[in-house]
Amino acid sequence: MKIRSTICIIAILQLLPQPLLAWNAHGHRVIASIAFLRLAPARRLAIATRIRNHPRWQQDFADNMPDEIDAGDDQTPAEWIFQKAAVWRWVRSKVRPRGIRQTIPAV
Repeated sequence: MKIRSTICIIAILQLLPQPLLAWNAHGHRVIASIAFLRLAPARRLAIATRIRNHPRWQQDFADNMPDEIDAGDDQTPAEWIFQKAAVWRWVRSKVRPRGIRQTIPAV
């Protein structure tokens, strides 16, 4: 009887709503890289150029770009920009949605 009661309580607790946790910044960057690699090279550069034309480009992107990324071919900084844009909202915001943490260093 005691085992049956324990199983019933566990089953009931599993049915209660639980908060969903979003991916952290690393997960967003990984998905951004997958999406980036599926684009045509010309389209990748066009998106990176569009982000470079944003008024906050220098402050939010260029000032944080590692030298080894900046020194790469055209596609390397474009992918970094694409990854950074995937978490840009949370980087800019002081209030992060639950589950979003900037614990992973910039890629």
